[in-house]
Amino acid sequence: MVNCLKIAIVMVKVMNKAKDINPNEIYKWHEDIKSKWVKGLMQNGMMWNLAQDYALYAEFHKRKGDP
Repeated sequence: MVNCLKIAIVMVKVMNKAKDINPNEIYKWHEDIKSKWVKGLMQNGMMWNLAQDYALYAEFHKRKGDP
């Protein structure tokens, strides 16, 4: 999980247009990730979490009877 957080920090640096980013370091961190779930999270970004949030929100409104 530590490597996942390191990659997330670099992603924030990229969004802030930082210049001190070493791609070789990022590739090594990604290769060292053992968990398939974490590796998928790094490839797909936060889209999976967003999808889960939408599904939970839809279920909540379905139970309330509000389509």
